[in-house]
Amino acid sequence: MQSGGYDDARDALLPYLPLINFEQQARIALAVRKECFRERGFIKDSGVRPPATPFRRSSGTEC
Repeated sequence: MQSGGYDDARDALLPYLPLINFEQQARIALAVRKECFRERGFIKDSGVRPPATPFRRSSGTEC
């Protein structure tokens, strides 16, 4: 038997919607994903190669 439903799924995904929106943007999506990985300590460098656009940090930006 499964627990939860639509409302539980929505509540679980709601915090990630801003990142999901970035995932759909050409050129910046990979940079955003890599910066989140860097902040979490998964990788040391979040640099990307062209044609991707580098992620420019601004104060208050957090993944």
